[in-house]
Amino acid sequence: MGWRRHLGDDETVIADLRAHPKALVVPVVFLFALAAACGVALAMVPAAVEPWAGWLIAVITAGLAIAFVQRPVLAWATTPLWLHRPTARGARWAVATPPQ
Repeated sequence: MGWRRHLGDDETVIADLRAHPKALVVPVVFLFALAAACGVALAMVPAAVEPWAGWLIAVITAGLAIAFVQRPVLAWATTPLWLHRPTARGARWAVATPPQ
């Protein structure tokens, strides 16, 4: 990977990991709750306002899903954690930052 070039001469990557999958529990639970709320809202829309209200509910649901589900999942998937820099007391953890 490209970030390995930012390591010093005496540094080696010991483990290239990512955060624990339990970090995805809240976004997944929110997604199920959002889907249920969207279904209930669509079922309660009166027939007189159904054409535009359904689209409004869909747009609001999509916006909430992007903000509270997609962003945390992508942040989890693209943030590597690596163990590097051996010291006298052992190695230390660092959060990898993408090169600029």
